[in-house]
Amino acid sequence: MRNPVKFLILMICLVVIISYTSVWGRRIRINIYGPEMVPFPIAIAPFSFSEESNQFLADHVRSILVNDLEISGFFEVSGPESFPPGGMDSLKDPETVDLTPWAYHKCEALLSGGVSSKGEKVEAYFRLFDLVEQSFVTGLKYTAPAEEIRDISHRMADEITFHLTGQVGVAHTKIAFIRDRSGIKEIYTIDFDGRGVNMLTRHESICLSPSWSPDGKSLAYTCFRKRNPDLYIYDIPNKKFWILSTREGLNAAPAWSPDGTKIALMMRRGDRTGIAIIDALRGNNPVFLTTRGGNESSPTWSPDGQVLAFMSDRSGTPQIYTIRSNGRGLNRITFEGNYNASPSWSPLGDRIAFCGMMDNKFDIFTCKPDGTDLQKLTRNSGNNEDPTWSPDGRFIVFSSDRSGSNHIYCINANGANLRQITYSGYDETEPSWSPYFL
Repeated sequence: MRNPVKFLILMICLVVIISYTSVWGRRIRINIYGPEMVPFPIAIAPFSFSEESNQFLADHVRSILVNDLEISGFFEVSGPESFPPGGMDSLKDPETVDLTPWAYHKCEALLSGGVSSKGEKVEAYFRLFDLVEQSFVTGLKYTAPAEEIRDISHRMADEITFHLTGQVGVAHTKIAFIRDRSGIKEIYTIDFDGRGVNMLTRHESICLSPSWSPDGKSLAYTCFRKRNPDLYIYDIPNKKFWILSTREGLNAAPAWSPDGTKIALMMRRGDRTGIAIIDALRGNNPVFLTTRGGNESSPTWSPDGQVLAFMSDRSGTPQIYTIRSNGRGLNRITFEGNYNASPSWSPLGDRIAFCGMMDNKFDIFTCKPDGTDLQKLTRNSGNNEDPTWSPDGRFIVFSSDRSGSNHIYCINANGANLRQITYSGYDETEPSWSPYFL
């Protein structure tokens, strides 16, 4: 090609095309705010088992895996009822799978796997095949105690999601939330699929506003255990806690900086509340971002740690503002509605979720960081509050009283595919989605 500029453009286009192409001839194109994507068709065979006692575990692993992939929205899963003649027989020997019967199947990928016992542990594996190219793609084996079978299944789902879409899955993440048992509010966690509820704190007091550290190993939260609303840190692996800030008055609504070195929170300053930043290890020397104005609360960091969004009533009604982490560049970004609160910055950096009151009910909204492109995600279904993003920026969880009591719900970032996550007989509020676990 004689024209080097045209050649360069052609090569750039080629790279872009390749970046969207997987071994199946295409990579799932993802626009999390746009119309529904076309799900990737995948066949998942029943998991094999080494002995009868493992059949339940094999079925359990496959069930969790199928549910994870379907919830993700990326996949259309087919089971044995759609398999071609001889399809099951071709999978009997995992080392010599014959893909010939699958040559004209509607699915583009095939997943098989198995479970066996190894002493006191369980071994599970999966194998992924390309049905278009009739080839083996990848496979992994996991070994863990039997009680961690859900963890193994979620890890499988994320690995498969990554291989087929290029996106890191969120099946192996957790959501922290507050459960109110007759005035006693403790922190619980739950898997993203709504199973695996686990009680973390046991203060027999009032806990509020859990916030994950960037490494997923700690939670910052407010607790009235010593009567003052102090700031606590809970060390999840070691099941220990300590008090980080006991400043008189509020030490509330904490938010970790992306690098994990600082925590922004709401603190009392005179007769008002302001947004302060403290050291995440020592908790001392709070630096307030603003020097005057109304009451401020609910800070949230941009992914680069340079800007914070927060709620302030300095204009007369609660609205969302942004400000640089050095205290400069204050900017109001919400103007519709007379009560906007609880901002949450997307991990992708491109949008801010918040709850806003219209027609005397709270709904979940998102907008760009400058306040433009306002989108309403929930409609005509009770009060919807406390939005927080999944680490991939594709989902938002929030609390809602649409069923009478407050429970945790999840919705796509474009407002589609609403699903309820918690179902207990107690009020459940203030969800916080974990980062990816290493």
